[in-house]
Amino acid sequence: MNRLITSTAIPARAVKIEALANMTASFDSFCLASGIEALAEMAEHSR
Repeated sequence: MNRLITSTAIPARAVKIEALANMTASFDSFCLASGIEALAEMAEHSR
């Protein structure tokens, strides 16, 4: 009675691909926001 029972409704590969896509999108958003903040600070210091 030590059998593993897993759901096959969503293949693990599809879940990993979706997670990677979400992580990539989050990283892109983070980089964009950081760049905008850095540019704003540089513009403020150059006044």
